[in-house]
Amino acid sequence: RTAVDDIPTCIRHPTKAVIDPKRTCIAMLVGPSTLFFLTLANPDGFDYNRRPQISEGQHSSWETINGAVSINLIELDKPLYRIRDIRFLDGYNRPTLAIMHELIPTWSVRLPVHRSTVAVSIMSPLLVERDSRELKDQTIQSISWTSRPLPHNSIKIIPVLPPDGGFIILTTNAIIYMTYTSGLAYGLNALA
Repeated sequence: RTAVDDIPTCIRHPTKAVIDPKRTCIAMLVGPSTLFFLTLANPDGFDYNRRPQISEGQHSSWETINGAVSINLIELDKPLYRIRDIRFLDGYNRPTLAIMHELIPTWSVRLPVHRSTVAVSIMSPLLVERDSRELKDQTIQSISWTSRPLPHNSIKIIPVLPPDGGFIILTTNAIIYMTYTSGLAYGLNALA
């Protein structure tokens, strides 16, 4: 039984889907740990507002999807647990995905011991369908960077457009701007 088939898991972890800025692929997080990359057949012709033509009895039109790659985030060398948010970053040659995840579980009783328990990992997989052994090796190499620990109440990733690049992390008590080399935090209240 997989997480996709388990209804309580799907309710706790709703599917998240994002499209990269160049409109070449879609990343879809299904359940707590299954990440799908769907490459688009005609990126220039993809239109958010127009539904594809579907013949009678057909569930969907697969002419827009060129291929799909499935990655189990728990089976990586450095597993990614408890995914909170996913966003594509702009300004890269290949689709580059930022994944916000918890390093260790956190709840109110543990806050005096562990306050910074969230991190952002950057993934840029090669979107080529191959046999599963080769794909796993590619995927392991594609996690290129993981941030230092971030506050436990981090909520969302907001990509920053080039030329500045990087991304902003929204938390309940602070706003954090990060790049590969630096970071800047602005506290919103005394709890930051």
